[in-house]
Amino acid sequence: MAQIKAYGTDQARWQGPNGKRGYGRDSFAILQIGGYSPATGIYNQATYPTQLTAMADLRLHTYIWFEVGGDANKAKLVLDYFLPRIKTPKGSIVAIDYEQGASGNVTDNTNAILYAMDRIAQAGYTPMLYTGKPYIYAHVDVARFLSKYPSHLWLAAYPDYKVRSEPLFDFFPSMTGVGMWQFTSTYVLGGLDGNVDLTGITMNGYMNKPDVITVDGYAGQATIKAMQRVLGTIQDGVISGQSKYSAQFAPNFMNIQVANGGSQMIYNLQQVLGVQADGYFGPATIAALQARLHVYPDGYAGASTVKQIQANLNRGHIIIE
Repeated sequence: MAQIKAYGTDQARWQGPNGKRGYGRDSFAILQIGGYSPATGIYNQATYPTQLTAMADLRLHTYIWFEVGGDANKAKLVLDYFLPRIKTPKGSIVAIDYEQGASGNVTDNTNAILYAMDRIAQAGYTPMLYTGKPYIYAHVDVARFLSKYPSHLWLAAYPDYKVRSEPLFDFFPSMTGVGMWQFTSTYVLGGLDGNVDLTGITMNGYMNKPDVITVDGYAGQATIKAMQRVLGTIQDGVISGQSKYSAQFAPNFMNIQVANGGSQMIYNLQQVLGVQADGYFGPATIAALQARLHVYPDGYAGASTVKQIQANLNRGHIIIE
């Protein structure tokens, strides 16, 4: 029997803006960023940014609905669109969901899938193929796929639709290359996909990560240095050149220097936010940042605002959209 390394879920719009939880042991979630289907074209999943925020305590990964059949040109359009928009860490899983819309040409289907897997790997992520065992054998050159990606299959196979918190290995989709198994769509009452990581692949992107910031609501030197790194300025851990007026709106930022001239980090942040760029971290800038953080935009950078910044910084960004 395969050894279970970790339990987790996958999430789409059906699980709501904050996602749906399974069990306390769950350590990862795979979130749908969007996808492509012939009926809709390329589409974004509105729940992706909010689930990234709400489920930030888990190892988060990304998946793309990939109904391109055997069309390599459509595959390119999909990857060109979504790869720059992925907000999970480099090294993390980016899976393509290939369970519908395959063409009648096995070679073309395989070419489109391998093209996507290669693009994901080249972008610095861990590619995975989500599908079912009967589907992949019907529509993909399995030997060719496994020769290049020997442990990158995420297969779905369920015994039934009863609530199941543990996999029944009598129904495991036995074949080479299975890194993860979606063993139920009713992990909890009301429905939720339950998955087990069989190889440790869901640790990708989360191993040996330096400078993890404590999410405590207080922006000290480590938090400010991380903001400076993301915004491309000198990393001294100080927000320099702030007026007494602007400083009063950021009480949970511990290292603010009251002086003249503004801060280059704040200036760069203001350019990202599209507000007046003067280098001062005042209420208008803070409210614009809060709106992008999905925090109530009261113009006052307290603990809830700082916690969201810290959670995002631990995934390599300040703003997650």
